[in-house]
Amino acid sequence: MPADLASLSEQARIAVSLKPDLIEWRADFLRNQTSEGLLECASVLRRIAPDTAIIFTLRAKSEGGAQDIPSSTRRLLIDSVLRSKTIDIVDLELANEPSFLAALIPVAKDLRGPRAPGDARLRADARKRCAERPDSCDA
Repeated sequence: MPADLASLSEQARIAVSLKPDLIEWRADFLRNQTSEGLLECASVLRRIAPDTAIIFTLRAKSEGGAQDIPSSTRRLLIDSVLRSKTIDIVDLELANEPSFLAALIPVAKDLRGPRAPGDARLRADARKRCAERPDSCDA
């Protein structure tokens, strides 16, 4: 997982060359956990992958995240990246405090951009994967 802008850029270029439908950016691995740092990375990632949907993830340590980031700081960082319109999907765990989710969900609802895959397509892809590998699907 990339810890700085240089490694994020390198990994993004490799990912784009593989022509994925989605790229997940695990921002919790970045050393620079500031709004400015994340916004710079988000902007560079979008320039490298202009036509690929980007999933933004900033996990808490309790969710398997790489760093112990206070909830209030995480919320502000996620909000900043959401408002930048550089990402298409945000990964938020429902185990977060209701107030945490309530502050971010209205902003996240505005992410339906032209790169984001449609819900129907995601469901169809999931059904296909389950048909191919039933052991990998939830009951």
